[in-house]
Amino acid sequence: MELKAEHLRWTCDASEIEKALGESQQEIASAAQPRAKKAVEFGLEVESDGFNIFVAGPEGIGKRTLVMEKVKEKARQKPCPDDWCYVYNFANPQAPKAISLPAGVGKEFREDMKSFIEHLKEELPKAFESKEYEEKAKAIIEKSKEEKEALLRELNKKAEEAGFALKFSPTGIIMIPIMGGQPVPEEKLLSDSNLREYVDRKRKEFEPVLSEFMRRLKEIDKQTQKELKKLREDVALFVINSFIEDLLEKYASYPQAKEHIEEVKNDIIKDIDLFLQIPSSTDNPFVMLQIEKSLSKYQVNVIVDNSETEHAPVIYETNPTYSNLFGRIALRAEFGVYVADFTQIVPGSIHRANGGFLILRLVDLLFNPGVWHALKKALLHKEIVIQPFLEELGIPHPISTYIRPQPIPLDVKVILLGDKPLFYLLGILDPEFKRLFKVKAEFSETCDNTHEMRGVFAATLKHVAEREKLKTPSAEALAGLIEHSSRLAEHKEKLYLKLEEILDVLREASFYAEKDNSSVIERRHIDKALEEYRFRSNLIEEKIRELIREGTIIVELEGEKVGQINGLSVINLGDYSFGRPVRITATVFTGEKGIVNIEREAKLSGKIFNKAVFILSGYMGGKYGRRQPLTLSASLAFEQSYSQIEGDSASVAELLALLSAVSGIPLKQNLAVTGSIDQLGNVQPVGGINEKVEGFYRICRVAGKKGEVIIPARNVKHLNLNGDVVEAVERGDFKIHAVDTIDEAIEIATGLKAEEFHEKVLLELKELHKYAMPREEKGK
Repeated sequence: MELKAEHLRWTCDASEIEKALGESQQEIASAAQPRAKKAVEFGLEVESDGFNIFVAGPEGIGKRTLVMEKVKEKARQKPCPDDWCYVYNFANPQAPKAISLPAGVGKEFREDMKSFIEHLKEELPKAFESKEYEEKAKAIIEKSKEEKEALLRELNKKAEEAGFALKFSPTGIIMIPIMGGQPVPEEKLLSDSNLREYVDRKRKEFEPVLSEFMRRLKEIDKQTQKELKKLREDVALFVINSFIEDLLEKYASYPQAKEHIEEVKNDIIKDIDLFLQIPSSTDNPFVMLQIEKSLSKYQVNVIVDNSETEHAPVIYETNPTYSNLFGRIALRAEFGVYVADFTQIVPGSIHRANGGFLILRLVDLLFNPGVWHALKKALLHKEIVIQPFLEELGIPHPISTYIRPQPIPLDVKVILLGDKPLFYLLGILDPEFKRLFKVKAEFSETCDNTHEMRGVFAATLKHVAEREKLKTPSAEALAGLIEHSSRLAEHKEKLYLKLEEILDVLREASFYAEKDNSSVIERRHIDKALEEYRFRSNLIEEKIRELIREGTIIVELEGEKVGQINGLSVINLGDYSFGRPVRITATVFTGEKGIVNIEREAKLSGKIFNKAVFILSGYMGGKYGRRQPLTLSASLAFEQSYSQIEGDSASVAELLALLSAVSGIPLKQNLAVTGSIDQLGNVQPVGGINEKVEGFYRICRVAGKKGEVIIPARNVKHLNLNGDVVEAVERGDFKIHAVDTIDEAIEIATGLKAEEFHEKVLLELKELHKYAMPREEKGK
């Protein structure tokens, strides 16, 4: 069937778009993805373990837009989570304690503790400089002095009774023997052995008495220190309690905070001298720095502050490095050594998302070492562990004094954004993936081309133009963009949903409208944007056309030839695709080798291409070998092809070339053919149909020839050709034929009836078989 101009493209009615703009208020990402939207809503509602969400779909399709809309909607229904603080662990300084407090209370707790310590820094030294304290301390010391003097008097009296005088020296107490009220000279003791023995015996008898008195002296000193210590504690407690009682009352309903306040109180009493050094050290910056460092253990590090949060948090982490996601412990240098403490704990985005929702791009996770494993571990164990990145990789941290903060319980819904291949790959290779991400929200790349969807599409484009401060698109311009969307979808009844590609055209058209001093974006600006994009991208296409025009690449566009026809292929450059003709040739000769695929023999063909050639053999056998042996040798080749070939879209062209070579009937050379064939001779649809048709038309136009194309009838719904091709068809300069079977293609390519053509093929196959038979069989 020869196609008319109305079959070649779908056009959008601008008046319909203008009317629909006032009807639609939805975004296309939501309206066109009911399946994905329902899956996301389900995943957000269910609270069971592992029901995190994987949103699967290509980039630029609106995954993040839909997810953010639904997540924010759900977050508004959930309460604001608690604050989280880290405080000093007095029992184990290397393991800071985590404290949970209601939203906003963490910030208050930090300020209250800071104010409390600042107060003590001023008031404690004053209290110990007061007259009252000095008098009480003096009284204790005087009392001790009196007790010690009385004890010494008693000791001296007992020593005299025992015949000794006591002399106190830095090395201890010296016992001097007394006789007749006078000390015994040393020389006399040395010369008189009896006297010496007598003195030694008396000294030994008095030593227990002396030891007892010395013990009592120490007890007096110990009691004095105890009383002085108690006095210091009483004074300190008086000052501390004047503030701490209010704190204990304020945080009485928060057991963790209350316990920490008590621990701070007890530690301050033990380390009271730290505060007492402050007045005498104000002029010494180094000493003050050390004091402030020591006092930092009383600070509160609020790592999650929800004081200004009204509902559950929604965090979209754009750079999920290990430290950005899970937090880190900063280091500081002190005297040439790196140290860390709880005040240097820095939270990650997972801390901020705790109690709410965390949105991540999977590709970003996988590109950052250790992050994917750490995320799975956090979700499996339901806790956030802050540890050095090296330790996450199993490498011991070089700083031995590194702290190990207490893990924080984790309650978060994770939404991963990724493409479908990654989803399937993780499902196969990672056994924990399905356990942790049980909800898949799959985005479709296309939606139905209905009146409702066209209205939503146009409204979305206009909304984006307003948001980005572009020129306002007219209804005609919006209609042009929707037509372009249908072309990208490769289906007249579908719209392409990778909105970013459409928006780039809109942005470029706005630029041209600005240059034209136009108040709105017109249809001509859309067409110019598409034309300019094609011009920027089609250098290789132009070079190939130039090679064809000058004859370097041989493409026949007139006359007829046996065993040769133009196939069509698509070259995809990533940002641009185009079609080009490929000369396919076939030769036939006697023998029993069957069909030789030259591309396969040269290892330049893929599996699907090879399969297509085997299907040709199946068609030949079924069509011509049912009543006689199919004996032939034939070769098929893509001429001037020097790279890998894949796909089955040239199998109709290959079959036509093969049958022409067998029958000797020539084929039109101004004809190009695309389509896949099955063993029964049915022509099947192929991809890239618009690029193939347009590519051949441009070759014909450059050569000044009238060309024709055969395409599968099942591809007609995929046609959305450019205006120049449609105009050429209207003028009769270019023809497009749609076929359902190989017989239809044969009649167009040869001008013969299919039955006549097949009879000729059968006749030639019989001749080939006869020449290929052994001599004895011929004789029979």
